[in-house]
Amino acid sequence: NGNGNVGAAFIDNYNFNLVGQTDELRTVAVTVPTVDSLILTFDLAHKNFPGFNDRLQVLVSSDCGATFTLGTNPVFDRSGATLATNGSSTANYTAPAAADWKNQRLAIYVGPGSPFTPGGVIYIAFRNTNAYGNNIFLDNINLSAKYDRDMQVIAVLNPTGTSCGGSITPQVTVKNNGIQTINTYKVAYSVDNGTPVVSPVISTPLAPGATTNVTLAAFTPAAGAHTFKAYTQEPTSASGSGEQV
Repeated sequence: NGNGNVGAAFIDNYNFNLVGQTDELRTVAVTVPTVDSLILTFDLAHKNFPGFNDRLQVLVSSDCGATFTLGTNPVFDRSGATLATNGSSTANYTAPAAADWKNQRLAIYVGPGSPFTPGGVIYIAFRNTNAYGNNIFLDNINLSAKYDRDMQVIAVLNPTGTSCGGSITPQVTVKNNGIQTINTYKVAYSVDNGTPVVSPVISTPLAPGATTNVTLAAFTPAAGAHTFKAYTQEPTSASGSGEQV
């Protein structure tokens, strides 16, 4: 298919004229880990047949599939032109082009007040409601665990390799892996598992998925081999504090 893989799930609405018929593609049982959210991503390709509004919903069940609810944020419940990823077509849509594929990202909240709780089991369903319109393709369905606030050091820019003596000014790249904007955080490092050197509070907001470079206090190592470790501390957002790596 057009998104680089050898196959995709296919829903035939073009040749199936039983309007209102629902069909589902369901995941296996998923045990919810101790996190704030589960992130569901998938690739979608669809061209709607004008006037015939097929519908696709992403639903979640916490009772072994007896009932399903729109338990995602944002809610995925689209039909007709809003479901289409690259315009409409009256022809039988059988071969999505690369430009037709659009990645979708949903957060299934599993925190306080959610029916989906850590340790519980959920099923996720992609429900198609037929309107005798056009075909829908799904691919690369993935589920990952996320914290609302999750900071990580993803690269050490300095020190690297061998230093020929003198002072070293560490610099690292941090990333917001969570789903909330991080308003404040700290970055710490240690040499040879010694006493951590902690930065002042960094108060430049970092949006979800964003990265930034942080320069830390200099140190002067003794001659020889050393181990350098860096990590984040105390990430906070509008709703509290969270994970650090």
